[in-house]
Amino acid sequence: RAAYNHSERAPEVNELYAGNRHFAIVVEENGDDALTPEQANTLEFGADYKGKNVRIEVNYYMTDFNNYLYLGHTGIARNGFIVKEWRASDTNIDGWEVDASYLFNLGKAGQWQVSGYYDLVKNKNTSDSSMRQFSDGDYMPNMPTSRFGFGLQGRFNQFALNVSLDHFLKQKYLGKHISPEWAFPAYSLLSARASYNIPIATLHTEFYAFGTNLLNVEARPQNSQLKYLAPLPGINVGVGVNIKL
Repeated sequence: RAAYNHSERAPEVNELYAGNRHFAIVVEENGDDALTPEQANTLEFGADYKGKNVRIEVNYYMTDFNNYLYLGHTGIARNGFIVKEWRASDTNIDGWEVDASYLFNLGKAGQWQVSGYYDLVKNKNTSDSSMRQFSDGDYMPNMPTSRFGFGLQGRFNQFALNVSLDHFLKQKYLGKHISPEWAFPAYSLLSARASYNIPIATLHTEFYAFGTNLLNVEARPQNSQLKYLAPLPGINVGVGVNIKL
């Protein structure tokens, strides 16, 4: 399959008129009321295969932006806040998405599905602005890293299990914050949820346990505005009961 899409959007209120501290991302944000609409031209190609128990999906997308709106660095800091301003410049975004899964029907042992995916994304500076080249480099900073992952989910009688492992690669397409962007280490996040369903009287009751970041790794996403200040939460586990009336 193939698709083409053209879209435009006007600058938002913050992009036009912001002029104060933004505590959520610890920056002093400044708008520009001379910004023009952002235009995007997107091409997408994909292919699917679906068999009796297997599914494979591959997608490639590419978007060319005219006047891509982004929050750029000025190289200035005031009162502990980095000063940034909204700017517009030409940018290209492209990436791959691959998903695959296989379903095992094990009869009395239940149905179990294994899956995997891979995502690759790049955000490249295509403008001829020497100022943007100096401040942001060849690629946009604070972009998500490529990643891949695996999953297992299934059900056996009243028991259900869902396990996922997501691995985030070290960023190769680095931009600049005036000075070169720092590439944080790769990391893996392991999550799981197990549940047991049982009727109590006339009520449908589910007992469950879950855990996130079970490997308790230090994870600092490259696209997080606060990655230099704090990592993602560490290991988190819990138990609970759901009752449907």
